[in-house]
Amino acid sequence: MIDLGGWMRRLPGQLFAAARRVDPVLLSAMVIGLLVRTWAFGSIPPGLNQDEASTAYDAFCLIHYGMDRNGFHLPVMLVSWGSGMYSLAAYVAAPFIGLLGLSVFSARLPFLVAGFAAIPLLYLLLCDTVDRHTARIGAVLLALSPWHIMVSRWGLDSNLLPFVFLLATVLLVRSLRRPVLLVAACIAYALALYSYGTAYVVVPVFLVLVGIYGVRHRRWPLATILRSAGAFALVATPIVLYLLVNRFGWQSIRTPFFSIPRLTGVPRYQTMGNLNVLSAEFFPRAVSNLKIAWSLFRSQNDELIWNGVPGYGILYWFSPVLVVVGMAVLVGQSMSSRFQSAFFLLAWCVAAMALTAFVSVNINRANIALVPFVFCAAIACGFLWQHKLIAITLCLLFGLSGIGFISNYFGPYRERAAPAFFASFGEAIRYASAQTEGEICITSHVSMPYIFVLFANREDPREFYRTVHYDNPGAEFQNVASFSRYRFGFQNCSEAARVLVVTHDEEEGLAGEQFSAKRFERYTVLTRQEPLFRPPEDGPHTNDLQRLTFAAKPTTSASPSSATNASFVTLFNQQKYDEALHVALSLREEQGSPDPSLLNNIGLCYYKLARYPEAERAYLEAIKLRPEYETAMDNLSLVYARQNRLDLAVSYAERALQLRPGDPGISRHLASYRRRESEAGAAASAK
Repeated sequence: MIDLGGWMRRLPGQLFAAARRVDPVLLSAMVIGLLVRTWAFGSIPPGLNQDEASTAYDAFCLIHYGMDRNGFHLPVMLVSWGSGMYSLAAYVAAPFIGLLGLSVFSARLPFLVAGFAAIPLLYLLLCDTVDRHTARIGAVLLALSPWHIMVSRWGLDSNLLPFVFLLATVLLVRSLRRPVLLVAACIAYALALYSYGTAYVVVPVFLVLVGIYGVRHRRWPLATILRSAGAFALVATPIVLYLLVNRFGWQSIRTPFFSIPRLTGVPRYQTMGNLNVLSAEFFPRAVSNLKIAWSLFRSQNDELIWNGVPGYGILYWFSPVLVVVGMAVLVGQSMSSRFQSAFFLLAWCVAAMALTAFVSVNINRANIALVPFVFCAAIACGFLWQHKLIAITLCLLFGLSGIGFISNYFGPYRERAAPAFFASFGEAIRYASAQTEGEICITSHVSMPYIFVLFANREDPREFYRTVHYDNPGAEFQNVASFSRYRFGFQNCSEAARVLVVTHDEEEGLAGEQFSAKRFERYTVLTRQEPLFRPPEDGPHTNDLQRLTFAAKPTTSASPSSATNASFVTLFNQQKYDEALHVALSLREEQGSPDPSLLNNIGLCYYKLARYPEAERAYLEAIKLRPEYETAMDNLSLVYARQNRLDLAVSYAERALQLRPGDPGISRHLASYRRRESEAGAAASAK
C-alpha cells in the first residue's frame, strides 16, 4: 500500500533538492520570465484580437462539438475567415478551454505556457550546441526579450511556430546521443507545418541542410533515419493533401478521423507568398522582400502595435550589431571539417533567411527567425564576455532597456493597444445580449465583429453555420452580415432593432433622448426607448440613427405640387418607402423636367428599399444636374459604402465636404469610410 502521507512529507525536500540541481542563472531567468509574462495576464493587452478570438472559438467548437465553426469535423486547417487559419493552436488550446471554459485567460494560457517553456528549451539547445555560459546568456535574453514577452501574453495562432520548432530542434540535437529521439524530432517538425504557413518553406530547407550534414558525418543509423522519415511523412500527409485540394480545386476530404477543407477563399499562403519560382516576377519580388527583411532587421519595428512597443524592438535597439557578430562566430564554428552540433543553429538561421525571399515579412510573419535573432545575440555576448568593460556595458544596456520596456508595457502601452484589441467589445456584446431576445445591431467598426459575438456568448457553431449570411461569400475574408439574431453593420439592421452596440464616436451622432446608454471602455450599448421616427418640426429629414449610418436626407422638392410633396414626406416618415417612391416618381412625371432635389428623394427611397443600383443612378443624375449638390454626393457615398466600394465612398464624401466644410455629418461619414479602409488593410496585412 502506498504511504501517501510519507510521500507528501518528503515532497518539499525532493523539490528543493531538484531546484538546487538547476542552474541558478537559468532558475533566475525562469523566475523573471514568469513574472513579466504573468503580471496582469489577460488584461494586457486589453480585449481580444480578432485572430486570437477566432482560434479560441474554434478550439471551443472542437472540444465541445468536434467541428469548427464552418462545419468541418476535426479539420487539419481551420476555414476561419475563408482563407484559412492554422489548426495546431486550436488543438493545443482545446484542452485548456475545455477545462477552464472559454475566456480571454484560457485562450491565451497555452501561449503563456509555451513562452515560459521556451526559456529552458533554449538553454538546453545552447548547452548542447555551444556551451553552458552562452546558454545562460541566451536564457536571460529570451526571458527579457520584448518580442517574446509579448507573444507569450496573447494568442495569435502563428506564434506557436517558434516554440514547436525550438522543441523539435532540441530533440534533434539530443538525438545525436539518443538516436531514438530523431523520430520524435521529425514528428515535431511535421507538426510545425500545422502551426503557420512560413513552415512550408523553413521546415524543408532546414531538414535538407541538417539531413545532408548528418548523413555526411554518419550521425544516425540508417534504420533510424528511415523510421524518422516515415513518421514525418505520416504526420505531414494531411497538410500536403490540404495544399493539393486547394491548389487544384478538389472537393473537401471528409473522413471519420479528420477532414481536409477546401477553403471558400484563396488560401492565405498563396496571397502573401512569392511562391512561383518560375515566374519572371519571382526574382524582382524576392529582392524587394529581402530589402524589407533587412529594413525590419535594422529597425526591429513593423509599426504594428501587437508586435512591438516602439523604441524597444525584438531585443532592444542595440541588438542587431550583436546578432551580426554572433552570426559570424556561428559561421566560424560550423565551418570545421569535423562534426559541429552548432551547425544546426546555422541551418536554422539559413532557413529563416531563405524564407524572407518568399514572404514580405513583418514581425509575426518572421517569427521563426526571431529565436535565431536571440541566440545569435547570446553567442556574441558569450564571445565578448571575456572583456570585462564590454560585459559590464552589456549588462547595463540590457538591464536598463528591460526596465524601460517593462514600465512602458505595463504603463502607457495598454491604452495604445486598446483599439487594436477592441478593448471592452466583448463586455458590451454580453451586456447587449442580455437586454433583449430580439435583434441586436452591432457596429461594423470592428474587424470581423461576429467572431466576438461567438466568443463572448459561446454560441453553438451549428446554429451559426445554419443561419449565417455573408456580405461577400467566397472572399478571402468573408464579412458576416448576420447570423441568428445578430446583425453586423447598420446597413444590415432593420429599423425595429431595439439594442445597438456602437463606438463612442457613433454614439455622439445618435439622439440621446431615444436611447438609454451603457458605456464601456471603448463601446456603448444603446437601448431604444422611443419609436424610431418622430414627426419632424422643420421639414422632412431622417432620424439621427439614419443620419449616422445612411446620411439619408430627403429634401423638400422645389415642385409647385406642395400637397403631393407633403404626401411624400408623410409616407417617408411613416417608413412606407414603396408608397413614398410611387409618389416621388409620379411627381417627377408631373414636373416633366427632372429636379435635383426630387431625384435625391427618389434615390433615398431606392436606398431604403435596398435597390442600390437604382439609388446610385438617381443620385448621379441629381449631381449631373446640380454639380455642387453636396447632399446628393453625401447620400451617394453611403450607397457605395453599403456596396463596400470604399474608394468611391471616400471620393464623393470628400467632394461633399469641400462644398460644405466642417459639416459634422459628412465629416463623420468620411472618417467612417477611412477607418473601414484602414481596418481592412490592417486585417489583410497582419498575417
